[in-house]
Amino acid sequence: MSFPSSPVYENLFHRRAEFSLNVVVVGGSIAGLSAAYNLKQAGHDVRVLEKSDGELKFSAGVRVPPNMAKLMMHWGIGEQLRRKSVTCPKIDFIDDLTGERLAIIAYHKELMKELQADVYNLPYADLHEMIRDLVLRSGVKIDYNVTVVDVDVDAPSVLLESGETIHADLIVGADGAHSLVRQKLVGHKEKQEVGFQTAQFFLIPINKLRDDPLLAPLIKDGTWSLWTGTLRCILGYVASPEYYAMSWTAPESSTRPGWTETIPLRRSYFSDAEERLQRLASFFDQGIETQHLIQESLESWYSDKGKVVLVGNSVHVTNPGSMNEAALSVEDGAVLGSLLSRLRTNSTEEILRFLAAYQEVRQGHCVAILQTDVELLTFSSLPPGPARDERNEGFKKTSQNQALDWENVDEDVLRSAWEEFRSSFGYEAYDAADDWWIDWGVLVLRLGSVVAAESDSGSENGTQSRGARTSIINGLQKETIVTTIEN
Repeated sequence: MSFPSSPVYENLFHRRAEFSLNVVVVGGSIAGLSAAYNLKQAGHDVRVLEKSDGELKFSAGVRVPPNMAKLMMHWGIGEQLRRKSVTCPKIDFIDDLTGERLAIIAYHKELMKELQADVYNLPYADLHEMIRDLVLRSGVKIDYNVTVVDVDVDAPSVLLESGETIHADLIVGADGAHSLVRQKLVGHKEKQEVGFQTAQFFLIPINKLRDDPLLAPLIKDGTWSLWTGTLRCILGYVASPEYYAMSWTAPESSTRPGWTETIPLRRSYFSDAEERLQRLASFFDQGIETQHLIQESLESWYSDKGKVVLVGNSVHVTNPGSMNEAALSVEDGAVLGSLLSRLRTNSTEEILRFLAAYQEVRQGHCVAILQTDVELLTFSSLPPGPARDERNEGFKKTSQNQALDWENVDEDVLRSAWEEFRSSFGYEAYDAADDWWIDWGVLVLRLGSVVAAESDSGSENGTQSRGARTSIINGLQKETIVTTIEN
């Protein structure tokens, strides 16, 4: 597949919605920017409301997996991503107390070639700036220093702290884990459980490592160094030619929502760690902390009248420090925009069908990835015992497989590696949206046309048919339409 060589500011989908919606996106993070860009490309008028001044004040790295990188390549900013990032060739699993290498998991070139992208490291601020520039140049308006204090999910409209009311055809909630839009959609403030993990993030000037003979090997490439310990794990990697990114996850419950303030480093956390970790910890005094929040599962990601929809952390919070957080958020916007590029009218029923399809396409994948995140965090922070022993034995076998010549590797090993990558790294958001359209979209819209025609007849038979077809449409909104339509 070939990708655009320059940024795509218009005609991404090579089609546009026949009816243009007035869309307000609440939140200007990666999730909000992706939704705004894709909806603008779909032919809608989009305005983003962001409460901050747009200048990122926290220091953290971000990891971009192939599934997200490919979306950026579709947008024509793949080359920018490659220039501003460092490619990750492998993961080193290290004992956090002894410094012993436990295993190497390689991102083999042959597999990454099949996936059409690599795994990239870069500072979060650079990624955000790259996408924001694309969004602005595409014609999206972004308002900064704007705080939304209320949302009317039926009108729909948002009330600003200034007293101004902004009306829209569709409101997209991209306002994070503590989402006001979600609260108004649900109808009450949900009880959010603070999870058992807290993460802190840091960026270290890379010259500090370069000048230290013990640490210099850590920056020879973009390898992820993952120190595993008892109920904790520490990750380090080169995020750019200027910075080495670090994050640590520990079993503590933070009262801070995260990403808004710096906090002092808990040096006692590293007191028993191997020497390299202690030296790294000496390079920084403060970091950004974020909570591990456990959300209630939502039955519906959108409002009953099709006026409000959620994306990103407002609907699926990841573990702190997850590689998949940015990817899932970007994919949400991609699928939503692709589906709504096929909108033909401002009919509530038609909009509801597409919002239902968005949830249907995304929900199962997001649930699976979030579960994998939990398993990986648990796997990387096992306490002493049989489970850790079994993991370390598996590490030994994995390392032997990674050391093999890839052209002569056992077929079972190759198949296992490919299956491991395919479910997340091989996910194609635009293809998933197109698959839904090919399988069900045309049929459902034809069904909607029949319903509309019969509603004009006013006949008794028409009323009965409408009842049957309404059941089908309602089934689509919440589940799938496979069984209903085939019958």
